[in-house]
Amino acid sequence: MNEIASRKILVEHFGGPDVLRTVRATLPAPAPGYARVKVLAAGVGLTDAMARSGDYLLQRRTPFTPGHELAGEVVDFTTADTPAPSWLRPGARVAAALTRMGGYAEYVTLPLWQLVPLPDGLDPHIAAAVPLDQNDREPGGVQAVFDHIGGPALRKGYRVLAPGGVLVSYAASGRPGRIVGDTLRAAARVTLLNLRQGRRTALAMVREIRADYARYRAALTELLALAHAGTTAPQITTAPLTEAAAVHTDLERRAPTGKAVLTTDG
Repeated sequence: MNEIASRKILVEHFGGPDVLRTVRATLPAPAPGYARVKVLAAGVGLTDAMARSGDYLLQRRTPFTPGHELAGEVVDFTTADTPAPSWLRPGARVAAALTRMGGYAEYVTLPLWQLVPLPDGLDPHIAAAVPLDQNDREPGGVQAVFDHIGGPALRKGYRVLAPGGVLVSYAASGRPGRIVGDTLRAAARVTLLNLRQGRRTALAMVREIRADYARYRAALTELLALAHAGTTAPQITTAPLTEAAAVHTDLERRAPTGKAVLTTDG
């Protein structure tokens, strides 16, 4: 297996959107239990901007490539001790939620357990918006809200929950230089809201994906199926990978309508 040349977005030091640089890299052949994936679309979240500025609670050290979620095509893979699932083959389209970021790239190497197949016909740009940002809406109120903003958004999300619904908080925005403290305060607010009767709240972090592979795969599979069926219909705005800095600028201004997605298909 030959090396693959790839472009990716790199954060070499913390700062504003202008620190996002496009660099070239190579991916060696995958180790046992890993696959190389051609990224078709990468979701952009507020957590990416927080990590870029150095204010993310689960902060990565520089240099790093942002991006917690993606959809793409399997290039090749190497099995480990357990056989590969029957659907896994070169060309298979997959989605993944990444525990250590890295989605802003043309190609990535990921463990096989992290890959979930896309339903046939599901647009990969839609799939890239699914792993971390879907809300399930039903008559009578919202059954689930997944919040990564905090602050007033927590209160709004909680108010629209149906009886028995759940609000899941997995990140929070805050004031520049105080985001960690503001995130901790948001976590305390979520905990207090859970003491009320009739609705539930929960805290979740992307690193918990590694705690239960089967649960992660089942949850993402269900979300992708809902998106394919049209039960959930995320609104997306797309931009080329190389325009990541402009997308982050818009994100911090709260300018995008819907979920921002970076594409590598030109």
